[in-house]
Amino acid sequence: MKKKFDKLIRFALLAPFVGAMVNYGSTKPPAGVGVINFPYTDPASRYIYDSGSFVSNDLVHVAFTYAVAPGTADFQLWAWPNASTNEEEMVLVYSNTLAGVAQPYEFQYAGAISNRWFGFTTWTPGPSVHTNGVALVNWQMPYDPAATNVAAMTRTGVYFDDVRLAPNVAPDNEQKKQTP
Repeated sequence: MKKKFDKLIRFALLAPFVGAMVNYGSTKPPAGVGVINFPYTDPASRYIYDSGSFVSNDLVHVAFTYAVAPGTADFQLWAWPNASTNEEEMVLVYSNTLAGVAQPYEFQYAGAISNRWFGFTTWTPGPSVHTNGVALVNWQMPYDPAATNVAAMTRTGVYFDDVRLAPNVAPDNEQKKQTP
């Protein structure tokens, strides 16, 4: 009876260790497969989202979606050798517009797995302009290159004595409450 109990104790002590190792091994990426990083600088919004990009021995598979940025914004894909600590050794491998990149896009690159990959856009939204406390206007560049306007307003707000007049005008009774 004591031998069966000892086996049960050994199994109870070994089972969590085996379970942890199986979990660790199953969550690692397969050997010989790398990733493409899509860094972002604005913590409030991302412009490019990874949709299953990967890198293998001699193949680069780029798959992403984008939001906020227009399709005419640039897309750059850079490779940086794993063994390098010198940023000057980074190489621009592919460049296009966001809309111009076929999804998914694959190409051959000798020794692709031996590099760190970065895909990003240099596009940033236009600045928000705040005038003398009366109007707040956010600007966005036109989506269509053939557009005749230089910039287009996306959101505006008009205030008078701390009462919002536009675009959502408060009902008369609320305006009277807020007006001194």
